[in-house]
Amino acid sequence: MKKITIALLAAILFGTATASLYAASPTNQPSGQETEEEPDKPALAERPKSAGTPICTPQDAAGAKDGGQAKDPENAPDRNNHAHTKAPENIPANAADDTQGEFTDQTQEETPEGLPAEDTPAAPAPTSPESLIPPDSESTNKQYKILKNSLFPDNENFGVKKIVTESFGNGSFLAEDLGTWLKKQEFYHISVAEEDGSYKTLYYKANLEAQEREEEKLASAEDAAPLSFAWLVEEGDIITNTDTCIEAVASVEPDGSFYTTYSLCQEPEEK
Repeated sequence: MKKITIALLAAILFGTATASLYAASPTNQPSGQETEEEPDKPALAERPKSAGTPICTPQDAAGAKDGGQAKDPENAPDRNNHAHTKAPENIPANAADDTQGEFTDQTQEETPEGLPAEDTPAAPAPTSPESLIPPDSESTNKQYKILKNSLFPDNENFGVKKIVTESFGNGSFLAEDLGTWLKKQEFYHISVAEEDGSYKTLYYKANLEAQEREEEKLASAEDAAPLSFAWLVEEGDIITNTDTCIEAVASVEPDGSFYTTYSLCQEPEEK
């Protein structure tokens, strides 16, 4: 019994001694004074710095982690802008328009196929032909009087060009082929340039003096149409067409002279 009592006393004394040693150590538990003054630690920045001691700032420490170079706050990526690009739904309401435009432009650059289609011109509206008629145009039919020397194509006879030789007051008139009429006048000197059997090339050389006299006379005539010999015929005109003969204009010279091809379909019967 005595041994057990002595062992318990020894254990109690050893534990008390150990607790006293820990309590006496200043590093295990901060004093109450130091705990109360801890909020005022920023004042340590005002302590005098030693001349040879380098200063390490939080930016230097951050740069050391990234490879030993301090980051420039101005060149640092804007986390807010990055967040806007990745998640436009988090954009504040007052900046939605600008951010949406930036996000749209970025999307269009990355995906050209998503670009808006170019504006195509609208199809012209159909135009009514009647709307193109000038308002001062004469829309009513008028009665015209046929005049002597008037030229017209005879559509019932292969479009042969004819000239009116006499006009009557009731609207009727007489006309004959232009080639036949010219052979009776003095306005051209007619000659055969080439001949091959029933095929001939005729040359109508302009008689300028006779043409000028006729044009001056017809300029003041009331019952006859004026004639312009320089534009009397054109290449391709048929000036004679009968059952036995056809004559067409082959070429026209600047002064109004012209060549024709003259063909006999059959020899005329001798009377």
